[in-house]
Amino acid sequence: MIKLAEALVSMLSLETSMLAQFGAENAVEFKRLMISLTGGGVALIITFMSVYMLILSTRQLKRMKE
Repeated sequence: MIKLAEALVSMLSLETSMLAQFGAENAVEFKRLMISLTGGGVALIITFMSVYMLILSTRQLKRMKE
């Protein structure tokens, strides 16, 4: 799961760099929209992954105590 989170953040970083390098000068709103949507998606996925990992670890700890 850590590798997936790392890959998602790297993808966001790459997108930001590519839009800065190759994007048109007058497409500021498009750049902002794309980075916002991708960043929000990445943050949402990482949040879901962290909640899943917390639930899974809590269940495993309860089983170990039994």
